[in-house]
Amino acid sequence: MTPATARNTDGIDPSSTTNVTITHCYIHAGDDDVAVGSSHGVPSSHISILDNHFYTGHGMSIGSGTSGGVNHMLVKNLTIDGAQNGIRIKSDPSRGGLVQDITYENVCIRNVTNPIVLTPHYTNFTGNLIPEYRNITLRNVHILTPGYYIFSGLNPQHKLGVTLDNVFADDMSKSHMLAEDADVTLGPEVGNLVPSGTDVTVQSASNTHAGQPLACAARFVPFPALATAPQLAGKVPPVDHTFYVAADGTGDYYSIQRAIDVAPSTGAVISVAPGIYHENLTITKPNITLRSPYQDAGKTIVVADKSAITAGSDVPSATVNVTADNFVAENLTFENNYDESHPTMPEGSQALALAVSGDRDVFSNLRLVGQQDTLYAGSKGCSGKGADTTCIPARQYFDHCYIAGNFDFIFGDAKAVFDHCTIYSRKLHQGFITAQSKRYPAQDSGFVFNDCRLTAAPGVQNVYLGRPWRSYATVVYLNTWMGKQIAPAGWHVWQNGAPAIWREWPKIPLHTLSAAFFAEYHSTGPGADPSQREPHAKQLTKKQAQKFEPENFLRGSDGWDPISVLHKEH
Repeated sequence: MTPATARNTDGIDPSSTTNVTITHCYIHAGDDDVAVGSSHGVPSSHISILDNHFYTGHGMSIGSGTSGGVNHMLVKNLTIDGAQNGIRIKSDPSRGGLVQDITYENVCIRNVTNPIVLTPHYTNFTGNLIPEYRNITLRNVHILTPGYYIFSGLNPQHKLGVTLDNVFADDMSKSHMLAEDADVTLGPEVGNLVPSGTDVTVQSASNTHAGQPLACAARFVPFPALATAPQLAGKVPPVDHTFYVAADGTGDYYSIQRAIDVAPSTGAVISVAPGIYHENLTITKPNITLRSPYQDAGKTIVVADKSAITAGSDVPSATVNVTADNFVAENLTFENNYDESHPTMPEGSQALALAVSGDRDVFSNLRLVGQQDTLYAGSKGCSGKGADTTCIPARQYFDHCYIAGNFDFIFGDAKAVFDHCTIYSRKLHQGFITAQSKRYPAQDSGFVFNDCRLTAAPGVQNVYLGRPWRSYATVVYLNTWMGKQIAPAGWHVWQNGAPAIWREWPKIPLHTLSAAFFAEYHSTGPGADPSQREPHAKQLTKKQAQKFEPENFLRGSDGWDPISVLHKEH
């Protein structure tokens, strides 16, 4: 027994071994309850795992190392209650091999997050050790609670081969299924679990007939009392609400989105190990903290390549989309690399790294990397038209972040502060750092840059501090160092002098600067010359600037203090 909070504590791990029996065990672990593996050239075979009970842990696993092969294994009369995973075969092309002739029979599963996971995509590692799963049979298996299912082959040339004989899963309407590159046989007794997905074929065995769920009620028994153990040995620590994600497979999850999906509705901490995560994230639950434990944000990268033209509009293109309140992200890179493989187009090239419309959201030591429209910082939504428009404000705080882009790359109508951030302009004929979109004079909206540095790629010039996306755009720079790439006028409307590729784009109205509030206080550096600024722009006094200081600008009626949020997180 080890507590669920004990990292990397397996129960029993037969590896590269033959003629093994594991029977009548009660296993309460922090990692795999049983994990069968093999190293290159030395298989595991003829293994019997009989009449066992698993509690917390990562379930009945094969892998992740299977390079020597695993074959002729029987798992029978297994009961799993409260584990992270149920039946799992896991590997990847860096350590895979042939897994075949594996049977799971008379298995009861309850309160398990991932009841069945058969995947050769356990990590993002590459290699030539091909994981292939053949002749996998599940017979008389009953899953009593909803969960997440994966039935996956490596690719169309190396498909999963699995038979489901009298396999039932309750509450499938509340479950999630991912199936791809799999050949599935049903029967002879047919249950209700039928995988479907891309390149999934389903056929019936001979003489099929309707099955009946395995009776499991009497199978779930408490973990045996530790009557003879030391007094403290049987005490389990409080539940750890941290969800551990690792691209190399050493965490509870290898997908960040999967950890977000299973986190409780009240929130959780999701700890992400270094690696590259090719996925889009959507955060709708409040009180989620997403962080890497490593200070170097470049080591932990979430990257995708959607654009407005592929996603349907700009915000859905975001690599990370946050609509939840009280979200915190730290020590991470969010990147959209659409422009690396696609040409710039007059329409549809918006490709967001982050879209955020939650209130009281904090981003610390993040790298946000894109080209056009890197960051959308928006309100919680607006309704009505014209003078009757009303918007629900959303406050966001960016602390010591690096934000890279070239055109309108910080845009939206949030009430946002960028504190001690580096704003990096990438190459383009004419660039705009901000396109703020305050809609009406009384809207609680605006961008403040406090003690930031405006830098650029070599040779970049003609960069503007901002343009009005909508008439009442509000942007203020306080105590900010500005590089020589900043155009002397500082502020501009877009279509005057826009690149030819965009000049005729009819969808963006030509707003003037007369209604906007564009202001600076104590700008420094070669790009800061108040005598040459656009006449509508303002130079603030010290007293005028105080209302835009982070603690004043973001306080709101609830007295929110994002600095204290960061201190609390640590």
